[in-house]
Amino acid sequence: MSNLTYFRQTRNDGGIRTGVEVDDTLLLHCFEEGNDEDDPSIAWFIDLRFEGPEFSHEAEGARAFLLDRQNMICSALAKLAEELNATGVDAGAWPLQRPLPAAGDGVSLTLVCSALRRLDGRHIGGRLTELASKWASIVSALPAEPQWVR
Repeated sequence: MSNLTYFRQTRNDGGIRTGVEVDDTLLLHCFEEGNDEDDPSIAWFIDLRFEGPEFSHEAEGARAFLLDRQNMICSALAKLAEELNATGVDAGAWPLQRPLPAAGDGVSLTLVCSALRRLDGRHIGGRLTELASKWASIVSALPAEPQWVR
């Protein structure tokens, strides 16, 4: 089986890292600097973890896969956001994992999210809503030649 992971995470210094990996190879990546004093520890994260027969190991193939499934992905993000807007997630607990077995073409999807502090956990639903509303623009804008900033 092959794996494709989309990740979006915010650091405690406000930096945001977004990327796509296929079988542990980074294909797309963007890092937006934060405004605060340098603190690379993670405040919260959202992963979309796909598993299936074979994913493209080319950046544009991975991007196309994510954009082709935009409606399903955004619907799943919005549904989980609605649930978490009322409850949040417990900070410091294991990440919330929500399996969604029908992602098409024999592909399964697990939504995974967590926050490391209580206040961030209360707002994780809003982060999911924001990601769903900006999905196409975020995925489309990811540079295909990833460079790690720090």
